[in-house]
Amino acid sequence: MPSRRTTPETVASLPLHLLAEARSGTARRWAADVLCVGADPELFFPPGDGPAIEARRICAMCPVRDPCLAYAVTAEEPFGIWGGLDPRQRQNLRQQLQRREPSPAQGTGSAA
Repeated sequence: MPSRRTTPETVASLPLHLLAEARSGTARRWAADVLCVGADPELFFPPGDGPAIEARRICAMCPVRDPCLAYAVTAEEPFGIWGGLDPRQRQNLRQQLQRREPSPAQGTGSAA
């Protein structure tokens, strides 16, 4: 069964520019290249708290996994496997990313 933890490698591998593009709402072009199109939706939305092993396998091979995950994290998708992560893992990732991103108050570092 896949780990329920979001690894530091997952956080580090998700570029901040993908999160910014996902927030802007202009970067859904990646959806045309997903490997999950045509797959059984139950693979990605398993009943209960199933491990969704087949969905995660498809995501692992997908060329647009990172943009998909960035979308799901910024949209706070409450269900399913997106970018290889389940809702709990995405919530953990969101929290880790919030600690990683500079706050607007940090600005350029010059004194006011």
